[in-house]
Amino acid sequence: MLTVIWRLILLLIPYKVNHVVTVLQSSCNLAELDFTVSSTVEVANDTGCVRLKSHGRFQYMEGESQLKRTVVMVLCLVVLASCAVVMAQPTDVPKDHWAYAAIESLSAKGLVLGYPDGKFVGNRAITRYEMATIISRVLDNVDKSIDAAKSGMASAPAAPAPAPAASSTPSVSPEDLATISKLVDEFKTELAVIGADVAGFKERMDKQDEKIDELQNNVDVIKSGIEDPEGSIQTTISDVKKLNKVKVSGYLQARYTYDFNPANITGNTTTVLNNAATASAKAQQGFGVRRGRLKVDARPTDNTGISYQIDFGGGQTSIATGTPANIYQVVTKDANIQYYLKGDPGIGGTFVLGQFLTPFGYQLVRSSSVRETPEFSEVITRLFNDSSTLDIEYDRGLKYSSPTEQALTYELGVMNGAGPNQYDNNQARNTVGKIRLAVADNIDLGVSGYWGQEPDGAKVLQSINRYGADLEIYFGNWNLKGEYVTAQDVDYRAAGGTATKWGMWGQVTRNFGAMDQFVAMYDSYNNGYNYSGSDAGPGTDTWNVGWIHYMDSATKLKFFYKMPDNNRFNTAIFEVVSIF
Repeated sequence: MLTVIWRLILLLIPYKVNHVVTVLQSSCNLAELDFTVSSTVEVANDTGCVRLKSHGRFQYMEGESQLKRTVVMVLCLVVLASCAVVMAQPTDVPKDHWAYAAIESLSAKGLVLGYPDGKFVGNRAITRYEMATIISRVLDNVDKSIDAAKSGMASAPAAPAPAPAASSTPSVSPEDLATISKLVDEFKTELAVIGADVAGFKERMDKQDEKIDELQNNVDVIKSGIEDPEGSIQTTISDVKKLNKVKVSGYLQARYTYDFNPANITGNTTTVLNNAATASAKAQQGFGVRRGRLKVDARPTDNTGISYQIDFGGGQTSIATGTPANIYQVVTKDANIQYYLKGDPGIGGTFVLGQFLTPFGYQLVRSSSVRETPEFSEVITRLFNDSSTLDIEYDRGLKYSSPTEQALTYELGVMNGAGPNQYDNNQARNTVGKIRLAVADNIDLGVSGYWGQEPDGAKVLQSINRYGADLEIYFGNWNLKGEYVTAQDVDYRAAGGTATKWGMWGQVTRNFGAMDQFVAMYDSYNNGYNYSGSDAGPGTDTWNVGWIHYMDSATKLKFFYKMPDNNRFNTAIFEVVSIF
């Protein structure tokens, strides 16, 4: 374009001027200059031509005519204007050019700065000089990113540490460096025009490759240390996995108990209650440990579990004799193996073999750490947990439990019927079944059955079938629950035979905030016959009234007052239960 302009000027100006132009052209060689932003047009001193520099100043030499100076000035202004026009209309990069995708990829990794919201082109094509500017910014950011990564690697801790917050410094991969190098080669002319050091780019890329290699070496060293099976990190991971497979839990139930004499028994040292001379029927007071429980659950594999639980307790003192009414003892409760069909009891069934809790009703399967009242209701104690007659709270056998994350759940079991830590005393196997249905989000219903045999006082096997139904309702801060149980039980007197027993309990709970509860439970039990012994009298009705305060998520205080009829002791209990 510059050559065309010069030829037009030569045709339009007079000879005198043409001579000057010829001198100017031959002296300055303007037609062959490659005008760029950094170019300088400079006329030799011996010709007296103008010096044209990029900052636009003109310098005149002495000894030339005014006409020559004027013509030269006009010609130079025309040339400069022509260069400006050319520079003002640079070539656009076609929208389908591969450079757009390359820059988009680098922008997604945070390597393109200076464009709002990460958008550098929008929907328009950009000029090659704009593209060169973007590439120059990318190069600057790459230097900072790799230097920051190297600095962070040098100060990394030797031992594992919690994962840090996400860094604002983007990462650079060898693939990114290859893309940048290709962009530099494509736009090297434009990069030179905007003053970028094209010659130094290759050296910079080589240095970045060296930094990447150094970082990779550091990563390999750290990875080797992490993956070393005998190293400290893998040893720690192995120990943690083992701990996750073994869970230790339990609780301690410590209390102070005070029994009040009924009105028809005189003196604090009365020892007989309705002709029952057993220690448990005597008045008690003092400190004691009602129960301590330690349970270990292990998961050797995803489908296999092992549970072992021991209880210890007793040690309350009889007012009458001053001797312990309940001797301290350690008893194995749970001792079983579980097999989870789908690895999770919530979504698959579970088989349990060994010694476990009898799956019957509502209250029997809830321990003191969960139950509101300090003790079982009278009917559950007499029919399932009476050490003087029949204790089948825990038993040995095999049971199946349905998935727990369903509205309808059930459990079925075959058991010895002899209780915990006992060999079977007859050839009959007892069976038990339980079904529970979530009728609504706040209503649960359950039915249970237990079928078996037990020898009576005359050593004749008798039926000990039990049937129960239970209900639980939640509404606001209130909770209502209850259970009814009827049983055909053995008459353990020498005469033998059976008797039909039944009982029920109902409980209402009112929450006061998140830390306090009021509890009231009515309990009624009828033993079906009247004789002196552990089931003295035709039965009993009992009120339990109490307050529970949660000190924290693990510890709660209980204040209860138990009021049975049938001339038994009223009992005040202050209790602390702490779980772990």
